[in-house]
Amino acid sequence: MMPRLFLSCLFAAVSASAIAAESRTEIRYAVSFAGISVGQGAMDLEINNEGYSASGSGAVAGMLKILSPGKGTASARGRFGGGKVVPSTFSTASESGEKWEDIRLVMSNGQVKEATVLPPRTSSSKDRVAVTDEHLKNVLDPMSAALMPVPGTGSVSGPEACNRTLPIYDGRIRYNLVLTFDRTEQAKDIKGFSGLLAVCKVNYIPVAGHRASKVKDTSQQNILVWLAQVGESRVVVPAKVTIGNTVGTLIVQATQFSNGKPAVKDAAK
Repeated sequence: MMPRLFLSCLFAAVSASAIAAESRTEIRYAVSFAGISVGQGAMDLEINNEGYSASGSGAVAGMLKILSPGKGTASARGRFGGGKVVPSTFSTASESGEKWEDIRLVMSNGQVKEATVLPPRTSSSKDRVAVTDEHLKNVLDPMSAALMPVPGTGSVSGPEACNRTLPIYDGRIRYNLVLTFDRTEQAKDIKGFSGLLAVCKVNYIPVAGHRASKVKDTSQQNILVWLAQVGESRVVVPAKVTIGNTVGTLIVQATQFSNGKPAVKDAAK
């Protein structure tokens, strides 16, 4: 099955802030591995002053047994409050070969109230870290986590865009994505978008639901995300994600922003 982190990246939601005018935006993504095109994805978003809804789909071809062929869909709904994204529902369905997965979450004020996860785990591992009720508080679903309001009034392509910790629960695994600012770059080859991108280093830290014996040294991770401003809002979303290892680099790259106002260029502080 496709890596869980990859699915989170591919189904990253696109949004504008709560102060933005009502709009609809579509972003198309291309997926490559070790320089070879292996898949594509698309995201459709509707927003207004009170909330958002997003839906997406993606598919990837198998290659060298590193990536299993698979496809999936995802959707999320929520609202904006206190400068934050507050999810209400999340669902995702994916399949890869003979394996499949269907997850649905109902959330309220950052807490998971209901979770349907199919198929359920058929066996328990002694070293699996249990997910407790505390782990399900103050969390985001994988799609809503990609909506990142930038505080303050300064640049949306500087450190303020990156420096944050995203507490995520995807129905099976509770993990944190710790983002730290690396640099600012000019966007290239994204139809319908021009502006500066904040480039962030990403550290994936499992919290619960994972097998402790399978956790590797996270200090050696090589994950980067490029964040793009949506319209004239103060929300940034992933325009590019790279996940590198000794075999090759997986790249999810936005190729087109449609029906959304291109970002205004600014100077990082």
